[in-house]
Amino acid sequence: MKFVLGGKQSFLDDSLNAVRSMSLYGDTIAIPDPIYRYAEMVALNRPIHYPSMIEDLLQILRLKPLVDADLPFPAIVVFPSWEKSLEHGDETTQDGQERMLLRFFGHYFKGAFDDPSEIFDYVDNNSDRAITAINSNHLLVGYGAEGSEGFSYQIETIRRSHKVYRPEHDYSKVPDTVLAVMTISERLGALYHLNENAQEFGASPLMSLPVHWHYYRLLAQAEGSLLAQSGEIPANLITMGTALTSTEHKWLGNVPVDVLAQLRQRGENEEFRRKLSSQLSELSAADSANVERVSKLVGRALEMMLAEHARDVKRVCDKYELMYAPVAVAAWVTLAAWFLPFLPALPSSAPVTAYAGAKLAETIERYRMGRTLTGALAASAKQRS
Repeated sequence: MKFVLGGKQSFLDDSLNAVRSMSLYGDTIAIPDPIYRYAEMVALNRPIHYPSMIEDLLQILRLKPLVDADLPFPAIVVFPSWEKSLEHGDETTQDGQERMLLRFFGHYFKGAFDDPSEIFDYVDNNSDRAITAINSNHLLVGYGAEGSEGFSYQIETIRRSHKVYRPEHDYSKVPDTVLAVMTISERLGALYHLNENAQEFGASPLMSLPVHWHYYRLLAQAEGSLLAQSGEIPANLITMGTALTSTEHKWLGNVPVDVLAQLRQRGENEEFRRKLSSQLSELSAADSANVERVSKLVGRALEMMLAEHARDVKRVCDKYELMYAPVAVAAWVTLAAWFLPFLPALPSSAPVTAYAGAKLAETIERYRMGRTLTGALAASAKQRS
């Protein structure tokens, strides 16, 4: 049971808490190296903000107890993801991101685009229709905004943010709808790298902030709709809920890092991880003919697992309450992480024309071989320890 963290390059409180939240539920969590990206900035002749680099370094070093723990396999793996280097110099990455944007905006704007420039032309020439689509589908979450604000307010928030953090560019003359598409595209770009890393690791994408989860779901819905329209999956599978989408379950998601290392060494929650991995593997192995049936069976199995897990959480808390007094062991328990047991983005190698027939079937097969079906948001990451 592996996860890979993504959605952003920095490693701050929310990232740390996300790793803590899932350390008893994933055997290994892969983390993009937040320090290596500063070396990329040097290579790209970009200035380095050293206070941010120090903050990233101090935060990720707080995971050292998990590194030092004597475990049969590593609880965390830190790896360079080369995101900026790939965006600037790798044609495969550039083409993959373009295809993702064409599918995404094609779905929500109800059109067919062959080049990203056509998306910008569309929103510039059809601003009212574009704003309606953006608002009705909640496509825009501006930097510093929550997404529930009106379109105009969010655009002003984005412009103010750019004045502070991107003073070298003048966005004052950029049309509102074009600026909105630019912002959405940036949000999706981070998820492209997350999905690519998940494919390489054979892991489930893990997000630390609700905004990344929001765009992950939007992307999954767009891709799922494409598959459903082509008849490759049942249409009702897109909205089919499972036990793991509930936030009512108790989760050991707020355990201090040093205690986490000890719990992992003692094998706490290992059986739940094994069962969870087994169920999600069944979902991943399902083909288009039986994916609906398998999803229902997995959903029922997960309901039983989570009921049993609630008892295990109480057992663990009772067991360690005296051992770690006066630590408030009850504070270890949070709401469950949110899972999306459905299709995230298709592989970057999926051609734009793969909308039906053999091409789409081939795309799905490559998808199944290389990537799990589950993404997760560590809900307790919103809580500070």
